[in-house]
Amino acid sequence: MTFNPQSQIIEEIESWGLKNGPKIVEAFAHEGDWAAWAQVELALHFNTFGNATASRNQKPGSSGITVDIFLDITNNKNVAMDLICETLPPGTGAKGEADVWQRIQAAYQEMKNLDTETMRPVAMGLVVSNIARDNARYNLCDKSLFAATPIYKPKSGGQVTLFSRWI
Repeated sequence: MTFNPQSQIIEEIESWGLKNGPKIVEAFAHEGDWAAWAQVELALHFNTFGNATASRNQKPGSSGITVDIFLDITNNKNVAMDLICETLPPGTGAKGEADVWQRIQAAYQEMKNLDTETMRPVAMGLVVSNIARDNARYNLCDKSLFAATPIYKPKSGGQVTLFSRWI
């Protein structure tokens, strides 16, 4: 199976999110940084494609920027992804990070320094809590043209939304 990053990357993350939604919500609820787990899971998912090789914590190009996931894609532009995951600070109940959108925006600003001639940079954020999702919709989607894609929505709550913007 071949992978076309221009048309498939969001769909593939959505597919991964539907499959792993309960794990994502559970990881978020553990009051810690679950980004490394999500990055490894996504890298393994993208490695199932015959023309893509995913690696983590790479410094593509000469900018010195470290990206969370780098997809080396045969006969296509490579993809550099920065993936921010909302954390649940200890002792806050299920409120999450109201300002996670600022970390996602900062990742986008940094990714703008990558060479777009040889790769497609994309900044992404996985957001779980309602307050963070509302703030991200307002500050990222309404003001900065990020796309919001619900990737998991159980009947009991705990929706997971992917915010993304290509450079």
